[in-house]
Amino acid sequence: YSPGGEFLPHYDANEYMHRIITVLLYLNGEGETWFPLALQDTHDAQAPAKANPPPQATLAAAVNGQLDPSHDGLLLCPRKGDAVAFYNLIDDGSDQVDLFSLHAGLPASVEKRVATLWYSIT
Repeated sequence: YSPGGEFLPHYDANEYMHRIITVLLYLNGEGETWFPLALQDTHDAQAPAKANPPPQATLAAAVNGQLDPSHDGLLLCPRKGDAVAFYNLIDDGSDQVDLFSLHAGLPASVEKRVATLWYSIT
């Protein structure tokens, strides 16, 4: 990405691309990745159980830019050499997209270098 470049909220899998896992490798540690629907602590007993799909209003708010990275979802602020891996499909053999895998590359103040690996089923 060039300075100011971004990647709007999206999914890495769909009915045509069965990408099971995405791995993002942060080559220079610049820029942030945001998962607007993710829970910050999935082990928190007080956190509401998540259902797939998320409530329609929540999904619409995420897609329409009504959620804020500063207080909604999970915001990753990587360092050089960090990596993050996440599942794109529900782990039940149905090949359904996990709607909680919605993510975005937020605008970076300087050049952002990321390598992406996708693991797919054929």
